Amino acid sequence: SNKPIQVHTCRYTLSFTAGGFLILPFATSHDAAEPCGFIIQDNGQTLGYCTDTGIVTTHMLELLRCCDGVVLESNHCPEMLANGPYPESLKKRIRSSRGHLSNIATAAVLRNWGKDVSQVILSHLSEINNTPDRALASAREGVGLFFDEKNLIVATQKGSSATNPQEIRL
Repeated sequence: SNKPIQVHTCRYTLSFTAGGFLILPFATSHDAAEPCGFIIQDNGQTLGYCTDTGIVTTHMLELLRCCDGVVLESNHCPEMLANGPYPESLKKRIRSSRGHLSNIATAAVLRNWGKDVSQVILSHLSEINNTPDRALASAREGVGLFFDEKNLIVATQKGSSATNPQEIRL
């Protein structure tokens, strides 16, 4: 017999439980209806999930700073996007505050966190406008002096599946 699927309507700042996890949705900045990131808690461990956002606000920074680990978008290299095949309208959308984080914006988030958040998975990399090496190099620059205290992983979309993601581990 199949279990019925539980559906939860996410509302910013209204937490709910699913599968034993406590989940707190928070607002991201994306051109979609009520885009959310999530803080996921279980047994004293906290994971932040933040993709599909063109900016990281002070509120988002502080929520994610308190996490043990964060999955954070590092969508595009600005140079690759500018010189890439997308039409200008799509490039503008991606670069906007309601688009996607660039490698540079992600590096700035990591710089802001300093020694906080020791586990970071860079995700949502564009196959056209980014490379794992570029995302990682930018993140390393953002981490700076705290490099030895971080575990950075780049999860790529190309050739990956839910059971076998490509990773670059440091």
